[in-house]
Amino acid sequence: MLKYIHENVKSFNGDYCKGVHLFPSRTEKLSPLAPMVLPLGGRVGRRQFYYNPEIFSGFFIFCILVLKIGFMKTIAIASDHAGFNLKELLKKDYLKGKYTILDIGTHSSESCDYPIVAHEIAIEILKNNEIELGVLICGSGNGVAITANKHEHIRAALCWNEQIAILARQHNNANILCLPARFISNEDAITIVDCFLNTNFEGGRHQRRVDLIDITENC
Repeated sequence: MLKYIHENVKSFNGDYCKGVHLFPSRTEKLSPLAPMVLPLGGRVGRRQFYYNPEIFSGFFIFCILVLKIGFMKTIAIASDHAGFNLKELLKKDYLKGKYTILDIGTHSSESCDYPIVAHEIAIEILKNNEIELGVLICGSGNGVAITANKHEHIRAALCWNEQIAILARQHNNANILCLPARFISNEDAITIVDCFLNTNFEGGRHQRRVDLIDITENC
């Protein structure tokens, strides 16, 4: 990329800057700041460079992509074999490009035990501050929800329509969405996930009630 920039920016006298490579050679040497200066035009050493719209547009798009990736929320997702196909569909058709995805598994439709992935995603969410929410899928959604909720500070909510998903976030501050892959359509699953991930906890009286969930402190 830097070689392309160096070789295609016009200099003040109308000639192209040739012979400038990524590694030092017997040709002229550019300042370490050249990669930042060249796309915008400006002076590097004794050469004056014009603004090049093609280079600038590429540089601008690159910066936007870097910023977008940096500000994406990280979402953990996991399933057993019954939820594998829905997990892959959600990654491809909804999550990709909108979120940074951490796929806990399973990674095939081969039979596996749902408690394993449910424990793994719960542990990952608790230890990794970058993960905001999780999506957990099995055939009925019950098994993974029961397992994940064994972990303190995990609030896994089984949701089969968008209103339940919204309330799970608004009132219960749920941090894992559990989906019943065998009982909802792909389209409904996408809608439910969208509602869950884009609804905020309301706090207030609901915070007091969420605080009371912790059995170790309130019994």
